[in-house]
Amino acid sequence: NIAIAPAPNISKAAIKISKLLASNGGLFVLDNKHYYPHITLYMTEFPTKNLGSIKQILKDISSNAKPIELFFSNYRKNSRGYIGASFKRTKELLKLHKEVVLALNPLREGLVRENDIAKILEFSKARQKNIKLYGYDAVHEQFIPHLTFTKLKDVKNMLIKLSKFNFSFRAKEIAVFQTAEHGTCVKILARYKLGQ
Repeated sequence: NIAIAPAPNISKAAIKISKLLASNGGLFVLDNKHYYPHITLYMTEFPTKNLGSIKQILKDISSNAKPIELFFSNYRKNSRGYIGASFKRTKELLKLHKEVVLALNPLREGLVRENDIAKILEFSKARQKNIKLYGYDAVHEQFIPHLTFTKLKDVKNMLIKLSKFNFSFRAKEIAVFQTAEHGTCVKILARYKLGQ
């Protein structure tokens, strides 16, 4: 997962909410040790041998990019039980997303995550096309910038329990994460400051 690493105060707030939701059956709890808060730019599967090339490309992209303002829009939940904070699709954020996807897509060498292959018919036609072209459903028009707090078995009435925290922040860093079940980021493989 290539993702924006949130500012420390944003990570702290996300961890606090994730812990709160754990008592309602959260399937994982953010803690910045085993499960890292993140805003996905591009999540797909790459051959391990391409990690060095991925790191070099992201180093180049981040050194030419500037920090980006992320604007919190609302809390969101989806039909699969994920609950988190959504961000506005700004021109700067979309530019970074597209740059990362287009630069790294060839390095996946056609790989698609097993989970996406198994559930491909559950996706819309546009998302199915994205999975085939990019190995990830949430690309371009389907890209929804968000920070997931956890996944719940039952999300009914959960949003009303969340505090009125403003998750807007200035993004200064992207990272490469190793992923695990539920799209969680479980290990930092590399970090890059934007504009350095």
